Amino acid sequence: MIASRSRRAFGSLNTIPARLFRSSDLSPEMALRFEVALCPKAEVMMGIQTDYAMARARARLPELAATVRRIARDRDRG
Repeated sequence: MIASRSRRAFGSLNTIPARLFRSSDLSPEMALRFEVALCPKAEVMMGIQTDYAMARARARLPELAATVRRIARDRDRG
């Protein structure tokens, strides 16, 4: 019974573990499905997803910075 309700709400039972165990990013559409099925606001869940994605990107900042050349601003030209 729970499985059939989950399939109706999310389209697939495989979707839920993928989101819960971070093997897939949360899309706005899936956040809305969670909102309808479980009641947390989609915007809150998307905010959490964005925070998580930014934390992952910041962890790679040295690697990313090595591929970017800084553009001097007027005050940096001295």
